Amino acid sequence: MPFADLPQTFPFIIFALLFIVFIIYPAWKKTSARIRKALKDIEAGEATPGFKLQGQAAKSTGQATTLELTDFENFVLWQLAQTESQYLTRKQLIARLHLEPKDLKTALRSLADKGMIYMEVSSWFKIRYRLSESGYQYATGRGFITNLHNIRNY
Repeated sequence: MPFADLPQTFPFIIFALLFIVFIIYPAWKKTSARIRKALKDIEAGEATPGFKLQGQAAKSTGQATTLELTDFENFVLWQLAQTESQYLTRKQLIARLHLEPKDLKTALRSLADKGMIYMEVSSWFKIRYRLSESGYQYATGRGFITNLHNIRNY
């Protein structure tokens, strides 16, 4: 039986199977492994300190304006204060602040431990950051946010 006599559905089925086996399945397997690892780290308590899935602050410190932050932490907090209530990803913060990824990661973890930022997982499993209530108070106290009128939505 020559190749030209085959119905057109057979090559399509073969192509679809190869596409699934060689392209979709490895990507799905890699993504599911990342999700399982992240969930395992969260259950073991090894996830990013202060990490909350529902967007609550990690800790609430009553002395938001008396905390002493490092220069990197102040720089990151200033950038988050400039975006008001928008969430930013780590890539966006790196692009805006021109910091090394390891320095930014250290600053974000420290700010999360101090309850200054919220961390949220987006629908595409990306972690996004924004100021918490205590971070907003600290930023206002330090002059990062001009308090002309209260336009913040909670």
